[in-house]
Amino acid sequence: MDGTALIVGMALVTYFTRALPFFANIRESRFIKFVPAAVFSALIFPDIFSSYEKFVVGAILFAITYKNRNLLIAFAIGVILLYLVNLFRHTFL
Repeated sequence: MDGTALIVGMALVTYFTRALPFFANIRESRFIKFVPAAVFSALIFPDIFSSYEKFVVGAILFAITYKNRNLLIAFAIGVILLYLVNLFRHTFL
């Protein structure tokens, strides 16, 4: 019974968070424009602190993004930096 209640509860929470914009008129709300940044941060921050190499790449990317404010350039540089770090780590270590 506990597993069923947990599954039903999580289904209701998932449905509520996805259906909330349709039932409440929050599309014009100011906090909606910050949701992509919050979701991106929630996905990225735990992975950045998982290894030293990723932390260094994250710090470099933060500085680059803060300077030019272009996410497309930040994504491209991040992919290239992670590739180079992994290539260096597997080649020389």
